[in-house]
This record gives sequence, C-alpha cells and structure tokens, in this order.
Amino acid sequence: MILTLLSAIGIIYAVILGVFATALFWRRLLTRTSWRPRVSIIVPARNEEKNIGSCLNSLAALCYPPELLDIIIVDDNSDDRTPRIVGEFVSRYPHMQLITAGERGEHLKGKTGAIARGVDHAGGEVLFFTDADCLVPGGWIEETLKYYVDEKVGLVAGFTELSATNVFASLQALDWFTLFSAAAAAAALGFPVTAVGNNLSIRKSVYDAVGGYGNIDFSVTEDLALVQAATSRTPTKLRFPVDKGTLVESAPCASWREWYHQRKRWFVGGRKMKWGSQVVLLIVVFFNALLLWTLATEPFVTIAPWLGLKLVADSALVFPALRRFHKLPLLRHIPVYQLYLTLYVFILTVITSFHRSVRWKNRDFNSGGLPPQKKKALIHKDEG
Repeated sequence: MILTLLSAIGIIYAVILGVFATALFWRRLLTRTSWRPRVSIIVPARNEEKNIGSCLNSLAALCYPPELLDIIIVDDNSDDRTPRIVGEFVSRYPHMQLITAGERGEHLKGKTGAIARGVDHAGGEVLFFTDADCLVPGGWIEETLKYYVDEKVGLVAGFTELSATNVFASLQALDWFTLFSAAAAAAALGFPVTAVGNNLSIRKSVYDAVGGYGNIDFSVTEDLALVQAATSRTPTKLRFPVDKGTLVESAPCASWREWYHQRKRWFVGGRKMKWGSQVVLLIVVFFNALLLWTLATEPFVTIAPWLGLKLVADSALVFPALRRFHKLPLLRHIPVYQLYLTLYVFILTVITSFHRSVRWKNRDFNSGGLPPQKKKALIHKDEG
C-alpha cells in the first residue's frame, strides 16, 4: 500500500516539476529598454552595521540616472552603528535619504512597518525593494524595468544568489535557486505564487490600488502577502525572469540556528498561499514524508527508483537557472541536497503545524503578527 502510494505521488511530483522546468526553459518574455520612469528603492535595515556599507556602495554604483532615483533606507530601530553608517552615505549622495521606522501600530510591525514607512516617502513610479545584506548589480534598475513592457505587468521579481563558500552555504544556494525556479515557473505558467522581497519591484499605482501594507493582512513573509494581494485584487501580472542582469547577491545563513529561524518564517508565511499552491506544497511534503517512511521500513533497492526520480526531477527544475547564471557546479551537491531537502521539508512542516511563532532580528512574532506577549495581553483584555 505504501509503495503504491509512493509511486502515485512520485509520478505526480515528477510531472509537476517537469512542467515547471519546461516553462523556465522555453518561456521568453517581451522586453522594452527605452522606459525611464522615476524609481524609488526602499531598503529596510535593522542592526546591519556589518552589511549596510557594502549594500549602499552597490546602490551608489547603479547606472540609473540619479535625478530619476530615490534611495530610501529605513532604520528599523537599530541599536548598533547602522544609522551612523547610513548617515555618512546620505551626506555624500543627495539621492539617498535615511528615515526611521518608528511605531505604526500592531498591524505594521517589524519589517512590514519599515517598508510601509519607506513607501510613504517614495516619489517613484516604480518601487524597488532589497535588503540591507544584499548587493545589487549595476544595471539592476534598467534590466528590471524592461519587463514592464506590458501595462498590465505590475510586479517584476528577480533571482537572488548566495555566496557558496562551503558545503552548508552551497546547499543553501542550491535551495534558493530551486525555490526561485519554482516561483518563476509558476509565474511563467500564469499562476503567480510569490516572490522574495530582496529582489522585487512593483508599480506604485498597483501598490496604492491594494491599499498598501496597511490594507493587507499581516504576514511574517511580507513579500508573499504583497504579491498575493496585488495579483488577486487587481488584474496585474507578475513577471519573474531568469535574467543575469537582475541577479542580486546575498549572504547565506552563518549558523544552523539562523537558518532554522529563516526557514521557519518562510514555512509559517507559506501557509497563507493560495489553495493551488497549497496543493502543490502538500504533494511535495507528502512525497518527502513517504520517502522518509519507506527508507526506514523498506529495503533500499525497493525505493531506489523513486529516489532517482526525485533527483532527476529536482535537477531538471533548477537546471535552467543554474545554466543561465553560470552556476552549474552547484549540481555536484544535488545528492546531499536530496537528504537536506527531504528532512527539512518534513521536519519544519511538523514543527510549524504546532508552533507558529517566529523570530526575526531578535523580535518574536506569531502568525497573526503580534508579539506573543502583546497578543496574550489583548486576549486577557477581551476576556475581562
């Protein structure tokens, strides 16, 4: 019975990833290189003294005309040297400005509130978002804007690569390319799922049409919430090109503890995906769970074909992106990645089914957006 179920789910899994890989390999998006709107870049920063200087250097080196560019760094209540470092850049570059996130009520907490505050100060026709630990390429703005050729395109996302300096970092890098590939493939097929906020842009008119973050239910994955609101409430389209010109660089998690908090936040936020995406995720989780079960209960030779099928399907999904970004050497980690992915998908699914509070930048949030202690206080107040 278990082997029959494993076979059925395995075939469905392989078909889905095969369709995704085909969409990435064959889809070519229309572009236009002559559009030069005013652009605003919003960078939320909390305790980023180690990274913010490099990030701002990359933003200062952008090829886009400074007179058409606003770079807004939002200090999210940092207690390190982040504001001082940003202030030094602001004094040198007139198109950069530093603002503080402040307090905006329980609905706009943490990073979401910082981004919303930055948008309040933005005068651009297109808003770009990245993180303080990222490096953007010099042509990031132009290479992204060219995908707004269709007036119905309201969002354009891009890939992010992690520096692969060791096996742990390489597994994270391969995982990111895999996740981005799935999101880009879904967008190419006309079923936008999500994007990542360290490499995302949106027309200001679309952001305003959904009421901004103030009119979007809080999520610990604010980028997912914005994409879902924009694509469900308006007729806008999401473009997610596999384009080296839009590739942003970031650093991998330095420790397993940091990695755990990041992935847990993603899994908690991912529970708010649309039902179609939830079905696909359920198939992925179920297939991984069945593989773990049969590995423990059946002879290896019995399930080897299904492990091989998973390896081929996962490789096919990520291959177009690795090829386009000249990162094919990461494929040598695919065998280890199979165990890594299978274990963490199953384990984090179980954990987040019972424990949905997350930690980000030394602050705790539950799935509803309130810090746990404040939610408890509100419950007691309501009961009284």
